[in-house]
Amino acid sequence: MIINVRGTSGSGKTHLVRNLMECYDSRIKVYDVGRRQPIGYVCERANGPSLSVIGHYEIACGGCDTISTMDQIFELVRESHQEGHDVIFEGLLVNSDRNRTVQMHEDGLPLLVVTLSTPIELCLESVMARREAKAKKKGDGNKAKELNPRNTESRFKMADKNDDVFKSLEMPSCYVDRETAALVIEKALDL
Repeated sequence: MIINVRGTSGSGKTHLVRNLMECYDSRIKVYDVGRRQPIGYVCERANGPSLSVIGHYEIACGGCDTISTMDQIFELVRESHQEGHDVIFEGLLVNSDRNRTVQMHEDGLPLLVVTLSTPIELCLESVMARREAKAKKKGDGNKAKELNPRNTESRFKMADKNDDVFKSLEMPSCYVDRETAALVIEKALDL
């Protein structure tokens, strides 16, 4: 099973994947040559397949946004699946590329797209809270970087439009809130 979690900034993609990784007994960091942070993780459990998580989660905004190129992201997804792992991947960058996701479906890969329907107001609050926490961590009276809501709003609309396209192509997909997304993914992974 390959699961692609989508949504705009602050929708809860990274939080969802971090919580999912906790359902597994162990988490092994996977490194790439010349890279300080992991390129991903293999999460294992006693009864069931392992889960390959693409990208690292050593910072607040993790996942595929920590990988340099879209080609590398989708190559890692396909390689992990070929190695026999279930795969989950998310990131703001991935949301901007619908074609590669559609291609995986057309190639017959077992794909489920889960788009988070988190209200835009909550997404904006989450982004601002993350910026304030980052500024506070830096200290010295640093202020949070001002938020331009247009970027988040346009990505919100893009996620909605992409979901319509996935449904029109009869791809396995859902547009759900955070809690329902967790349940859908846990069921898909037989957790």
